[in-house]
Amino acid sequence: MNTRALSLLACAAAWAVCARARAEDTAFFYGADVPSELLEVYDQVVVEPGNVPDVAALSQGRAALVAYVSVGEMADADKRPIDARWVLGANSAWSSRVMDLTQVGYRRFVQDRVAALWRAGYRRFFLDTLDSYALAVRDPQLRAAHVDALAQCIRELAQLLPEARFVLNRGFEVLPAVASFVHGVVAESLFDGWDAAHSRYVRVPDPDRAWLIDRLREARDRYRLPVTVIDYRPQDEREQARETAQRIAALGFTPWVCGGSVADVGVGALEIMPRRVLVVTDEVSAAQPGLARWLAPVLEYLGYLPDYRTPAALPFGALRGRYAGIITAHNSAELGATYETWLLQQIRAGLRVAIFGELGFGSDGAAARELGIAVLEPPAPGETAPRPIEVSTRDGLIGFEADPPLSPVEGVPLWLGSAVVRHLELRIASGAVATAIATTRWGGLARSHVFAPRGLHGQRAWVLDPFAFLSQALALPQMPVPDVTTESGGRVALFAIDVEGAGQNARMRGRPLVSDALLSLLSAAAWPHALGTGAKSDTADAAALQKLMAAPGAYADSLPIGSTTAHGSYASLTQVSSLFAAQDVLSPIAPDSSYLEGSSEAYAFERVLGTFAFTDAPRRLRPIALHYHAYAASSPGGVHALAQIYASLARTQLFVVRVSDYRERVRAFQKQAIARDFQGDFHVCGGAALRSVRAPTDLGAIDFSESSGVAAEALLAQGRYITFAADGPRRLRFIQAGQRTAARPHLQRANGRVDYFRVRSAREHVQVALAASGLEPLVLRFGGLPPQAACTFALQGQSQRALSDPSGRVELELSVATTGASTLTCPAP
Repeated sequence: MNTRALSLLACAAAWAVCARARAEDTAFFYGADVPSELLEVYDQVVVEPGNVPDVAALSQGRAALVAYVSVGEMADADKRPIDARWVLGANSAWSSRVMDLTQVGYRRFVQDRVAALWRAGYRRFFLDTLDSYALAVRDPQLRAAHVDALAQCIRELAQLLPEARFVLNRGFEVLPAVASFVHGVVAESLFDGWDAAHSRYVRVPDPDRAWLIDRLREARDRYRLPVTVIDYRPQDEREQARETAQRIAALGFTPWVCGGSVADVGVGALEIMPRRVLVVTDEVSAAQPGLARWLAPVLEYLGYLPDYRTPAALPFGALRGRYAGIITAHNSAELGATYETWLLQQIRAGLRVAIFGELGFGSDGAAARELGIAVLEPPAPGETAPRPIEVSTRDGLIGFEADPPLSPVEGVPLWLGSAVVRHLELRIASGAVATAIATTRWGGLARSHVFAPRGLHGQRAWVLDPFAFLSQALALPQMPVPDVTTESGGRVALFAIDVEGAGQNARMRGRPLVSDALLSLLSAAAWPHALGTGAKSDTADAAALQKLMAAPGAYADSLPIGSTTAHGSYASLTQVSSLFAAQDVLSPIAPDSSYLEGSSEAYAFERVLGTFAFTDAPRRLRPIALHYHAYAASSPGGVHALAQIYASLARTQLFVVRVSDYRERVRAFQKQAIARDFQGDFHVCGGAALRSVRAPTDLGAIDFSESSGVAAEALLAQGRYITFAADGPRRLRFIQAGQRTAARPHLQRANGRVDYFRVRSAREHVQVALAASGLEPLVLRFGGLPPQAACTFALQGQSQRALSDPSGRVELELSVATTGASTLTCPAP
């Protein structure tokens, strides 16, 4: 059956199930370090309590935690003292003991375990191994006694914890007696199973599947219980896992398809699109920036989060689905057999790898051969790395900021085999051609000449286009990505002043205090400014701070200093810093002192406009941030520079936020998860403070009628920026060129937060109900309205008329910063 047919069946089945009993979207993860994405995307996540050290911390996400409880078995590794009479037999496939629920003492033992989990913070419980007694009991009458004992155990748990929710794994024999006490049924292995005894994946025989489908339908239809099915596929069969999940959904059950260890991010009704990239580097605690740090703003722009690990602290286990890819950027030619084995395991599982510089494994060993890497020409003993005599091959990924220099080849010259795209090849003196940069079937290799020197102080510029290279090497999917730079069509902007020097006399006629000059500037700008004291502020500055707090919009706050300084002829992406460092959200720009180049004359601060321009085009990399010390206004040159900066920003479409708002947006950027459903719709989950995503134009236009929560769409030169209302679900559907969809009202520009946005269509009119609030008088530009329509905007008991233009746009300039509940009503076309 093709994917489209499966999707249609899944959609129809989902509607039918909603009419009866909807299963909450459930993920299962029994490993340690539960991925935060699962907790944001799914309604509930089943976890192994022994692997969860802090229940309260994991409970901060949207999902409810469900504690796994083995009722009918105890693991051999569980050394808690038990009565030998409680043991019925053994389950060698799972290294466990089969327990006797007819023993009152053992049922109390189970109750004590569940009660302890309740006290730890769990409110939901997944009861497993319910039918394990059948492994040891053959006599039908004895089996009936065990079924009765199991029913008694479940009833006693429900009576002990009446507010708890219990979900059963199978337990079909006991369901007639306990259906009123439980909240759902789970079954494993409907299409694809896991044979624990032989550690292999198996296909479920048709008769077994038919029997199980009948049981599940009975649970759903007769007992009105939501049903979830867990099937098993290996990590390197992600597409097959997706197809299995669709087949399960087409039958009207909620799917989860994962690996046999249940310790990977599987595929459910929603499939998480991982946003973390594992960066293996020596620079985790390095004070100075290097390659791994220079990659951070690239990954952040692409919508990803770097997870830095040293080669000695690698995460093991199933990583595909948890990470979008791996980047290696370390200084070790060989890291040993453990690293080599780990890297090959991840590649074989389907996780792609981008290698920068050193390989980390022998260039003539087994891993190199498997990856198609060969030594081109080993240097003779004592011979230095060869210097290329010319560039043999280059394509569009080369020359991003600078041309490749003819500097020595880094390390041993290598050659990559067939089925690769060669972006940069260098001819050395012997006539041989070395592969410097290429993308391959398993990822990519940027071995040498990634950067070129620039400037007089050791600056570097990218030779390689890192955006295109990482997208190709890691096969990053086309998806909307969280974006902190833009909201409702305006570029996010924030303002911060360190009041150091505010209490000094200015070097100007009349020698006014610096605070007086600042008050004049801030009153003219009228944007909110965060005022904070630095390490060098004195008592005079503290007194001046009180005076400055009287300026319009002034408030107390600060951000750790950032280091973005790219401007002028030597501007480079390497001069753009990360959004954060460890747990700190950094200022998206360096302070004014970084622009003065050793001079005390503040007129040079006007160079910051170059940084604003560099980080805006062709890619909007960072918000606008004006961060300076009060002493910048101590001279005529400084005051003039600040006046010019403010005048320039006044001509820009800004979305001004407070420092606290920006901090929340960046933290939400770290938290937000993107998922995709069977219909191809994207769901933006978690991180409610961040309301904007940037969508690749290749995805097509927004289908407003099928999307949810969209308040604004801005088609800028830098891309398609979509902003959601603060409330409600966030779902996006895109349509390709040639497909048609009805126009739908939306905002194209708003300089305030959209708290509420709903469109209501009737035969006579179309109406937009909204609430927006900002830090300055609001400007609202609507699009998608009926062309040349006489519309009415109702606000706070008053109304004003507005005529839409031929393209269906209306722009309203309001005198208030908060609308409250308001409506725009236009006649239907």
